[in-house]
Amino acid sequence: SGQATKKQWLIVRHVLEAQVERPGVLSTEMALAFPLRDVASGEAAEQAPLPPLPVFAYLPLRSYGLKFLLQADFVVPSSRESVDASSQWNQWLRDEVPPLFERA
Repeated sequence: SGQATKKQWLIVRHVLEAQVERPGVLSTEMALAFPLRDVASGEAAEQAPLPPLPVFAYLPLRSYGLKFLLQADFVVPSSRESVDASSQWNQWLRDEVPPLFERA
């Protein structure tokens, strides 16, 4: 029925100094976004559990089962369907998610 909804998000960003070599890249930004629920209005009780959300490399890739959005400068194959798991850069970025999550 085309009804619009309004969501608020908590966004946590962090600039990372590159710990793995990638030509021309000295630093990169990673962001996590968490959908907020309005507990005072009772929305939390009415809302269904969150579905897994996609991972982004500036454009959406696929879901990896996370309940928050993850945006990072991942190396992706030409199909742009997923994160290249064999990339040392991506492995380093993956390892940086838990510390950023803790800051949230």
